[in-house]
Amino acid sequence: MHEIWENSLKGGLESIEGKVMHLTDYFHCHGIEPNDSFVWEGITFTPVQTVHIVDGFRFMPSYGLLIQQLEPPGEKDQTVVGKSVFFSGDTQFAPSQLAKFYSLGDTIFHDCETAPYFSKVHAHYNDLKTLPPDTKKKMWLMHYQDDPSQDAKADGFAGFVAKGQEFEL
Repeated sequence: MHEIWENSLKGGLESIEGKVMHLTDYFHCHGIEPNDSFVWEGITFTPVQTVHIVDGFRFMPSYGLLIQQLEPPGEKDQTVVGKSVFFSGDTQFAPSQLAKFYSLGDTIFHDCETAPYFSKVHAHYNDLKTLPPDTKKKMWLMHYQDDPSQDAKADGFAGFVAKGQEFEL
């Protein structure tokens, strides 16, 4: 929480007329430990660290989310009830790192760059095309450049997420 406040939010949110603000002035924060998850409204959210960019000698923090409804609550080996969703967040193409989460998600929303050049900041469409068909068919591509020329459905993906599109999960 300290890092996100200091490096992202503080510049635009710290100063309000007559008061110096803090993250807790805006949000009721609950930190979680690495490799832990949290439950909200009966749904379990597990942050998944992803590789976005390297800043000098360290990876900049970036996370996806595995979203599952688990039952019965409180038991160590819980059973998944209903559909699971994996949201990649900002990530480079990292199939070895994400294979487990691809398999756990019934639906995948994946970061996808569609420009003709590879920035190496986001997963590129041409790399994602190399994923196994069983993974691609449940993968919706997001965070792409305007008006992509690729035909996601013809290449085996579920499609490109359209602005305003809604999903029942």
